[in-house]
Amino acid sequence: ADNDSAYSASGRDRADASGSVNALMGRAGESLVRVVGGVAGRLHVGQNHQQHRQEQFNGNSSDRSFRADNLHNLSAGLENYSDPYSQQQKQQHRNSGSSSFSSRTKDDKRTSHLRDDDADDGGFMERLEWSCIRLSNKLETVCFHRRCLLLMVAATIVVAIIVAALTTSSAFEGRLPHISFGGESEEEFEAQNERYVKIRDRILFAEASEPASLESKGATPQSYALEWIVREDRAQIDPEDPYLLQRYALAVFWYQLRTDKTGKLTADTKWKDDSNWMTELGYCSWYGVHCYPQDGMPKDTQYDGNNIILELNLTRNELKSDEMPKEIYTTLEGLQNLDISHNKIGGSIATEIGRLTALKGLYIGDNSFQGSIVTELMQLTRLMNVFAHKNLLSGKIPEEIGNLVNLYALGLHENELEGTIPSSIGKCTKLRNLYLDQNQLDGSIPEDIYNLSLLADLRLRSNKLTGPISEKIGNLGKLELLYLDNNLLSSTIPRGIGNLGSRLEELHLQGNELEGHLEVEIGRLSRLKELYLSSNRLTSTIPLEWGELRDLKQLFLSENSISGTIPIEITGMEFLVALQLQSNSLEGTIPTELGKMFRLEYLHMENNNLEGTVPTHLG
Repeated sequence: ADNDSAYSASGRDRADASGSVNALMGRAGESLVRVVGGVAGRLHVGQNHQQHRQEQFNGNSSDRSFRADNLHNLSAGLENYSDPYSQQQKQQHRNSGSSSFSSRTKDDKRTSHLRDDDADDGGFMERLEWSCIRLSNKLETVCFHRRCLLLMVAATIVVAIIVAALTTSSAFEGRLPHISFGGESEEEFEAQNERYVKIRDRILFAEASEPASLESKGATPQSYALEWIVREDRAQIDPEDPYLLQRYALAVFWYQLRTDKTGKLTADTKWKDDSNWMTELGYCSWYGVHCYPQDGMPKDTQYDGNNIILELNLTRNELKSDEMPKEIYTTLEGLQNLDISHNKIGGSIATEIGRLTALKGLYIGDNSFQGSIVTELMQLTRLMNVFAHKNLLSGKIPEEIGNLVNLYALGLHENELEGTIPSSIGKCTKLRNLYLDQNQLDGSIPEDIYNLSLLADLRLRSNKLTGPISEKIGNLGKLELLYLDNNLLSSTIPRGIGNLGSRLEELHLQGNELEGHLEVEIGRLSRLKELYLSSNRLTSTIPLEWGELRDLKQLFLSENSISGTIPIEITGMEFLVALQLQSNSLEGTIPTELGKMFRLEYLHMENNNLEGTVPTHLG
């Protein structure tokens, strides 16, 4: 009931605004008739123009009645306004036809400073009339011939219309934007206003937008979008059309990300591609918008029509905004994929995102989103892919992440997340890719993470993780890439890592506090291509078994405490390109067989206890 009252009040405001605008226009018309009549009269009468001008300004009752009848009583109360000029001032103006506008009195100059809060509209129109009469006087001193009539009348009309238009637009700026007073009949205006109210009420009933955002005075993307839907959209969708709210949401998105704060297109807000946006065509033909396919159409085919939006893909489209409009979340309930990655969109992730219950893919990475990861996101149990990397997200990873049981890939890397990795992540048993690297996460790696037996890519690098790497690492039998480097992990390299031999291609453990011997089991990782163990506290010798790593291309063992000699078995790494052994405690000579490793490009062995000569084959 309160909402209905608020909407009714809003309608009354528009009616009051319309009446006030009509009143002002009526007064402007009244003054225009007076001025034009005065000019024509002076030219026609000639030597009696001074007396006629006196009569024209004072106006007898019959003249007023005649003008009022011709104007259909548009300004019935005009005679009652207060006269801001004294009779003496009027006489001085009448007798000085050559006076210029630069000699205006202080009161006269108010016509150049129009204000919305002018209480005395009649006084303003009186001053407007006097300004026009003085203009005609100036022209009259230059030319008394009838051929000047057209020029004088035209100049007077232009001045009157411009000032009247400025008055109405200034007084009611923002209340009813984009209203055309020139070509609309009263019936057309009422029809448009009725359409406005119906569409606005439907938006509010669906809770698609906040009521305050639709107030035109706020010049919000929502108010601009509503006006566009109501008046400017050539499609003129019926207020009851099932797809109207989706079209409205896209219009809000446009005004938020494609225009400046005044609703105008600028070079700074230009998109890389905005084909068909904001045209009369169905939004299923707009760039980046993919709808439910029509009968017989292949999937992802764009067509001229409106339908359920399945995907909004505007990645790498040079979008810029300090906020993501909530209407995308509140109206596109059938949306399955949202991709706005690699743009410049900021603000927080709105809680309304929880209304996208059909969402399967969320790609908002490489933007400027900030704030915490809202728990409402964890209600979208159909989600399969979430990529929110390279943003400014902070706070903790919600424990409710375990609700996303269909999650295939999770990318939260390169943010400012803190706290521990929630153990509930072990419930996301369908995970193949988990990227939590380059944050501020601390604590130990939860044991539950080793239950994700389908993991192919695990990246926890560049955090503050502590504690050991569990022997359960061997449960991740499908792991291909393991990045645990640049943390504070301690203890030894687990033997269970050898169980990853069937698929593991990259093992990154550098930059930790690992100690103990180089694990022989690593030699079982037959598909390994990159092995990084540098910058730890590892000891012992290089295992001979590692010579079986024939596919290895990168071997980094620098900055440890590795001792013994460089084993000749290392030459079994046929595809080795880079070998870093510097800053250890290696001794003995450099094997001449290293010169037969024809793919080797980078070799670092400085800061050791090596002796002898450098084999000539290495040259």
